[in-house]
Amino acid sequence: MKKRFLCAAALLLALVFTLSACGGKDIAVELVEETAWAVYELDEAPVKIVEAGGVWYALMGRYGSDDFRLAVGESYEYFDTVYETENVTIWFFEANENYAVWCERSGNICEFKVYTRATGEVSTVRTLGGEDGYQNANVGLFGDSLYFLETDYAAEKAAVMRYDAKTGELSRFYEFTYDGEYSAMNLSLAGDILLAVGNVGGKASLVRFDLAAGGAPDVRELSKKAEYVFDAAYDTVTGAYAIYYKDTDGAEHIGVISAKSNAVANIFTFAENVYAYEDTVRMHDSRVYWITQVNASGFVTEHYRFIDYDYKSHTRTEYLRTFGFTVAEDGVYLLSFNKEDYDGVYLSKIFLGGKKQ
Repeated sequence: MKKRFLCAAALLLALVFTLSACGGKDIAVELVEETAWAVYELDEAPVKIVEAGGVWYALMGRYGSDDFRLAVGESYEYFDTVYETENVTIWFFEANENYAVWCERSGNICEFKVYTRATGEVSTVRTLGGEDGYQNANVGLFGDSLYFLETDYAAEKAAVMRYDAKTGELSRFYEFTYDGEYSAMNLSLAGDILLAVGNVGGKASLVRFDLAAGGAPDVRELSKKAEYVFDAAYDTVTGAYAIYYKDTDGAEHIGVISAKSNAVANIFTFAENVYAYEDTVRMHDSRVYWITQVNASGFVTEHYRFIDYDYKSHTRTEYLRTFGFTVAEDGVYLLSFNKEDYDGVYLSKIFLGGKKQ
């Protein structure tokens, strides 16, 4: 892979500190080559990148293409291709030091895959969809276990599924109340916490599992104003939730639910033809993260902005032309287009809570 690398993370950090100090206002941050960790040529650039236990995983794919390859390396500078696929869409991708998991969607077909680093093999865990109806493509990874959602329309069942990558055993981890496409809406995993949204006893609910501690899940009924939840995230520091949802009037919002209330406090309302890219929202230590995507004409690079919303100060920082992000233990990795001509992709990093690591 041909690319240039720069070590100027400190400059990026200083820029974020300076702009974020204003407080109470929307702030725009320009990510440029001089503040990037790495600069990739467009044909060799990752669309998703994860660092886990000193191992770097990159899902490579040129913007607008349906062809992807998985590459693995010991740094963000050098990757070896371990798998290639064509004519699919990949939104959700997770990895730890031993495995990478993702879902390949082609039409209405979802194939859940796992890459085992020890053997170098890629296995198909489950194939869902076809004429049965819509399937969610969310994935979660904890230890040796892959978690995903399955709606069995014929049997009228919906569940969080668990696949043990060591034994190959597939089992139902948690079963929702069947309600068609509204049975199991989404799933995410942060640290030890698995969060699923679905129908419990006829009511849309947040279902939270502590995978390390075990035991029964915490179930919280959602406000009736949340007609459908595209994604949800749990803040392991504050106990709050962030949700990307559609209300009963059809408008889409990012909202926060505190640890002590079921009420949804909206922090962002999407305008017409604006969405949360790849239906993804994340939250950590009162910071809510998502990417806005605008469906409009013009430079494609201008259609994406990464949002870092500080729920404590209600300050919103926007990172221009940023189309990918991954929340790690010590910061957030960003993937951004070069200005206007998008002939390259930058890898940058901001630090959680605005604090230096």
